[in-house]
Amino acid sequence: MYNNLFLLFSRTDGAFEQEMFCHRVAVFHQHCRFNVPMVLVGAACISLFLWLAKTSPFTLILWLLALAIVVSAMMICDRIYDPEESYPQIQGWLKLRLFIGSCCAVLYGLSPFLIPTEADLALSVCMFTIIIFIWCMSLLSMTTFPEYYLIYTAGLLLPMAIYLLHNDQQVASLFLLLLAIAILVALPKAFSLSHTAIREISHRLLLKHEIEDHLTARNQLTKHALYDQLTGLYNTRLFNESAQLIIANANRIRKRVGLIILDVDNFSKIHNQFGTQQADLVLQITAGRLVNNIRESDIPARIGGDRFAILVANLDNEEQLEKLIDSLSEKLAEPIPLTHRQLSIQASFGRAIAPDDECNIKRLLLSAEQRMNQVKRVRHQRNISLNSGTDTRP
Repeated sequence: MYNNLFLLFSRTDGAFEQEMFCHRVAVFHQHCRFNVPMVLVGAACISLFLWLAKTSPFTLILWLLALAIVVSAMMICDRIYDPEESYPQIQGWLKLRLFIGSCCAVLYGLSPFLIPTEADLALSVCMFTIIIFIWCMSLLSMTTFPEYYLIYTAGLLLPMAIYLLHNDQQVASLFLLLLAIAILVALPKAFSLSHTAIREISHRLLLKHEIEDHLTARNQLTKHALYDQLTGLYNTRLFNESAQLIIANANRIRKRVGLIILDVDNFSKIHNQFGTQQADLVLQITAGRLVNNIRESDIPARIGGDRFAILVANLDNEEQLEKLIDSLSEKLAEPIPLTHRQLSIQASFGRAIAPDDECNIKRLLLSAEQRMNQVKRVRHQRNISLNSGTDTRP
């Protein structure tokens, strides 16, 4: 099906076949750019021989006017072609272009009838030679759609064959024989060229799809390797690599970089009570709220089950980090809509600053984690005191 010669008047439902058809039309349109100059040169040569044969000026002007209208339509049709259009629209354009081309072929084929009977035989021979040359060029230039050059052959050579059959001169019989031989030799060769051209387009298109599939697969593998699949945030590997580069650059220009890590409190209880799907939804909403409440230059990541990290580049002061933690804590505390109920969560935060605490991202994460665990312990002790009704303050 990929190398089918005749697709113009057949229905093509497959996506690849339609794409193949559109690519064939694109190649055909490229060849059409050289079609109009060839038509004009051929028209000039035929007009010259008709004038030398003393054809009636009125008849010659009428023929040229008709040809000018067809060539203008051909140029307009080539101009309106848009490769981005849909398959039915491109198919309709090709049928229109085929009709205009066939009109041009008929005008060429009728030109021998304009030769006066008393004209010099050499002029007729020269004009027949030009017409056959134009026909051969159409076979070579329109290989992607055999329908075009078959209809062009009928429109061009059939009137000329009728003219030769009604001509009593011996040279007419000789030309008719040569015309038949040319058709028998040239058309099979044209079909062979069409097969080659269409096969090349098919192979090129298949190769393009293979490359696109390969790039898509590679991008997916890269995404799996560098991004968290649940939240779309950086994973630990990409976060550590990016953070280390940012910290190194900040050290060179004597800038500070902030690091925030946070855990969703009691996440295991949420998972056990509501199930994996609802727990994943909590993580996704948490990640979304983090992304929406930090700067574009900051880097959020999921570095553990319910643990997130944010790298704050170009940190001005510690108060900036504290304000961000307060803002994130407030946003994360907003109710999360789950199935049949809403859930409010709380997060524990830890922070660290490079180069004040550490310059290595792993040690910086460890420093932030220690502060976060300290916050958790203080909160846990406070909860115990509230539940027991005692006050542990010194």
